[in-house]
Amino acid sequence: MLLRHSHFLHGLILTRADADRRYTLRNAEFAVHHCGGTERQALADAARMRQALEGVFDLRLPDAPELDPILDRLTGAGERVATRT
Repeated sequence: MLLRHSHFLHGLILTRADADRRYTLRNAEFAVHHCGGTERQALADAARMRQALEGVFDLRLPDAPELDPILDRLTGAGERVATRT
């Protein structure tokens, strides 16, 4: 039963190739791989996650109110907000 521990079941993983670079996203870790190296950045909140998913990966996300809290959880933004009291 190793399948239930698979990172494919418990996280967000995307990749997209262009002619001269490859984009990857693993949860909130966004990277652009190209001949000169790799640029990495952590996506800080749901808005930046939406920008990457819709802009870079060309996905159409629903305008559903429950989606942003899920994206915030992936980025850790929900945890940062909760601990700022």
